[in-house]
Amino acid sequence: MDELALAAQAAQEEFSAASEGSPVSPCPAESEGFSINRALAQVRRWLLGHFTQQNSNSCVVASSRNMIHELTGENIPEEDLQQEVRDLMGKPDHDFETTPINPAYAAQLLEKHGVKTQTHRNIASEDLPATLDGKPALIGFKDPGHRVMLEGVDIDEDGNRTYKVRDPDPAYGGRTREMSQEEFDAKYNPQAIVIVCERAP
Repeated sequence: MDELALAAQAAQEEFSAASEGSPVSPCPAESEGFSINRALAQVRRWLLGHFTQQNSNSCVVASSRNMIHELTGENIPEEDLQQEVRDLMGKPDHDFETTPINPAYAAQLLEKHGVKTQTHRNIASEDLPATLDGKPALIGFKDPGHRVMLEGVDIDEDGNRTYKVRDPDPAYGGRTREMSQEEFDAKYNPQAIVIVCERAP
């Protein structure tokens, strides 16, 4: 019940932020900045967690799915996104169970679904907050190579950082990982591309 209340609050806050200073809208779905689909996506995530990957090497696709769901509210089945990536690669028989893909294809997939992207390289962990500028991103982990969604970085009054990671590995049950600087640095790959995302206008 607590999670349901938090989800309802998150949805209400999104609508309130979009309609602040305006009279009550007779059609909130069309209010600037507000999306019923995005609000419902928040409710779903609070209740069920984020999406986990369906195959051993489909983390890029699964994390892209989570990003699309977060920013647009679209809930696209992973198998559909996998097929789109096969088309982008020109490899109709690619097997996501046995073979990983170049994470650069995530940017193309995201752009196709209404997510604006900026790709950065060689970003140290301490530079991620400035690079993200309040936006979520897809980042790379190491040992083994793995693609996750970084919701953001919280910094407390003492300068301690908490990295909020949506890891599609089913081992985490679709729940956001809150990682300390030490935990994050042990997994983060600064050589992997960072794909910063925002909802396209």
